[in-house]
Amino acid sequence: MMEDRVSASKKDLLCLEMLEDSGGDDSDYEGFDEDHGEDLDDYYGVYSEEEALDVLLARLEDGDWPARRVALYTLGNLEPAALAQHVNCVVARLEDSHWDVRREALVTLAKVDPATLAQHADAIVARLDHEENYVRHSAMHALGKLEPAALAQHAGAVVASFEDSDLCVRGTALTTLGKLEPAVLAQHAGAVVAKLEDSCWDVRRKALMTLGKLEPATLAQHADAVLTRLEDSDRTVRKWALWTLGKLKPAALAQHANAVIAWLEDDEGYARAVALMTLGKLEPVTLAQYADPVVERLGDAHWHLRVAALETLAKLDPATLAQHANAVVASLEDSDRHVCKQALWTLGKLKPAALAQHAN
Repeated sequence: MMEDRVSASKKDLLCLEMLEDSGGDDSDYEGFDEDHGEDLDDYYGVYSEEEALDVLLARLEDGDWPARRVALYTLGNLEPAALAQHVNCVVARLEDSHWDVRREALVTLAKVDPATLAQHADAIVARLDHEENYVRHSAMHALGKLEPAALAQHAGAVVASFEDSDLCVRGTALTTLGKLEPAVLAQHAGAVVAKLEDSCWDVRRKALMTLGKLEPATLAQHADAVLTRLEDSDRTVRKWALWTLGKLKPAALAQHANAVIAWLEDDEGYARAVALMTLGKLEPVTLAQYADPVVERLGDAHWHLRVAALETLAKLDPATLAQHANAVVASLEDSDRHVCKQALWTLGKLKPAALAQHAN
């Protein structure tokens, strides 16, 4: 594996030399492999693996910024352990005169092992204030590669980026914060909840995803805020709000069951499926109150939703299930074999006496 990666570095050395010949214009770099396959094969023998790496490191000081950027990209193809040996050279490029080289340095740093990356976390955090949004985004992505304990030391800087002017930075900041241990994440739950009002739908979605990583008891404290997103202007956000509610403990979820039931009539199959899955997390005695809307889904146009409805009904206590046994028996004649199999399995949840009534 290591030899293959270094051989790839040899190939990029030829690309670098071609780049130098073109005066630093990297517009022809794309597709170079396909156009110069024979040249590359001939070139492989020019450098040994060690020499190739030495030349690459030297290229980090090249006068043309595209050459420095490609050198960083190529170093990123090394195995993490090998790359770690040259991490200081990469870190030095965070001070490069060109922003795209600084961005590539951050991308390359994100490929080292988390322990090595943690040693340079302060330098990465400093780039969260960079004037270029691409640099800020790459810095946030790199922080997301830290282990939770190391990331926790920089949680404040991550939260501060919730207010970044760039929507990609804000979204990645939420994703990065979601990698913290739930107890640590809980300390910043209020800041995450605030992003449910973000102007960008994808940021709101990622805020819901991050809230879903909280412990259920902590999430319950913010359930009302999640519930408001069921009325979001964006369909994807509404579905993620439903999914996040499903992370609650049964007792807390029961308080919002009526809102979930309404989604069984949604015109999108996935939304109805999430609603059924969420209802299935209720305690049997609570689920019994909503059995009729679930039974109606046995007539859904999508077979996988009919299966989901049967799975949900199977979570009822046997006495309540027996009240809907005729509907389940009817599913034994479904046109889809998956539905038939699930109907048979659900009937198996009945008490023997109730099951005997449908033995034929």
